[in-house]
Amino acid sequence: QAVAQAHTAARPERSDALHREAAAATSSAMMPLTALVVASLALAGSVPQAAAEIYRFDNDEVPGPYTLDTKYLFYAWAKEKSESHLAEFPVLSAADLRVSDASGAEANEAYSSIQVSTLPWEDFHKLIDATAFCGGGDPEGYITLQKYPSKAWVNNITVPTGKVTSMTKKIFKTGVYALVLSNCGSKADLKITGTIGVKNPYGFLPGNEYYRLPLYGWVTLAWAGAGVIWLALLVAKKDAVVWAHIALAWIIISGFGESVAWWFSLSTVNSTGEAPGALLMSEMLSVMRNTCALTFILVASMGLGVTEAELDKASKIKILVGTTLFGISSVPRVCLLSMRQAIDPKTSIVILANLPVFIVGLFQFIWILRCLAHSMRRSKDLNQADSLKIFQRLGIILSICMLSAVGVMLGGQFMDKPSEGPQYWQSHVFWNDGVCQGVVLLTLFATMYFLAPSPSGFLAESYMMQGDEKEETGLTDEPMGKDDDAEGQAAGGKQDGSMFVVGGEGDPEEGEGGSQPSANTIGAKALSSSLE
Repeated sequence: QAVAQAHTAARPERSDALHREAAAATSSAMMPLTALVVASLALAGSVPQAAAEIYRFDNDEVPGPYTLDTKYLFYAWAKEKSESHLAEFPVLSAADLRVSDASGAEANEAYSSIQVSTLPWEDFHKLIDATAFCGGGDPEGYITLQKYPSKAWVNNITVPTGKVTSMTKKIFKTGVYALVLSNCGSKADLKITGTIGVKNPYGFLPGNEYYRLPLYGWVTLAWAGAGVIWLALLVAKKDAVVWAHIALAWIIISGFGESVAWWFSLSTVNSTGEAPGALLMSEMLSVMRNTCALTFILVASMGLGVTEAELDKASKIKILVGTTLFGISSVPRVCLLSMRQAIDPKTSIVILANLPVFIVGLFQFIWILRCLAHSMRRSKDLNQADSLKIFQRLGIILSICMLSAVGVMLGGQFMDKPSEGPQYWQSHVFWNDGVCQGVVLLTLFATMYFLAPSPSGFLAESYMMQGDEKEETGLTDEPMGKDDDAEGQAAGGKQDGSMFVVGGEGDPEEGEGGSQPSANTIGAKALSSSLE
């Protein structure tokens, strides 16, 4: 009875202590998150962007005499005539094309051997003979093509010196077109400025990128739904909210912001042709979401709020360094993915761009597994069955995520090759965006389910057990007189459902008549044992 009375009197103090420790745990988790947000914004700023179906010559060097360069890949989508609508064709536009010498001055002599062309990419090597692609006289000539059926779909624009060239042409066949800059004359050390663009019937988005627009509309709705569900859980169980739930809310906010940014940037690109600022913001938010998620996993695997009340300074530094390295190693991959479909890099370059993030991710995966194993052993030592389940579930989720990431990386390499025809354009969006977003959302919902706010989850069980041990030790050391006994008898019949329950499987608190032993019973047993 004396122990029961002490438990009743200690409730307000224990509640305040729990809130203080929860605040300390939240601060410990958010410190590296805040630093990583700043780091991710700085790192993502180096990512180049492809401006839809527009290629800009920014004082680029013209190829040397009798040579050509392949600059870009356009994905043109022509709508064939049907009963419901007339045929619509992409429009090739050349704007303000100008050739000058290396110093930037206008060339004095007339020279018309520089041409900008779009060639069907799948027949490129059938149309271009590497040993004889320049025809005409000397010193001036023009690009010549081999006799092949797809020659009918080629568009050539001559850019003479001393003039500004602007014109439009139609592209009559759906497909991938290579932008080629050729110099079939004898002059060298020339520069070119201006833009070449392709506008599809629906807008400026490339044909293989158009399906991303509706995809991110649905992804935005999914993130919004996750946010509403999580907010409702936090409000309904606000007394059990701890740092893990706040961190998960931050991940949802960053994921929602990323999907909105992608939808907005793709919409802007489709209507105006260029949106470098919006595209950069989308990439920045992608990096930020990934670093926040990695920080959450690292902090949770170290047992913050379950087996550890506070992470030491060394652990925080390790987390900060580890996640920053992950962000740095992901930059080459992000840069390549943003341009891969437009430039068709070699396989060796793709592997080298993915290798750093793969190596760093593998080491961090091993590190997290070791942290989880340590936290599981500690949970067993403390008899924290519910906490042990949390770590086991985190381990399962992490393993599935890692295998999925490797699968997406390999699938994207072999199933999402650039320059593929229109029959693969939906597949490109599936591998480049759909699978990634699907894995992230499934992982998010699984984490939300397993880590839903609960009194027997993060913090509560660990701190209650520590508080119970301290109180029982203090009570057994103090002599108990008759006055204490009388007061205990008076308070004995006034137990309520707010009593803390100690240990075990994280059983919920029971009122009178419950099937589980109450706190005063456990305390009395501990007291009897100590007196004996």
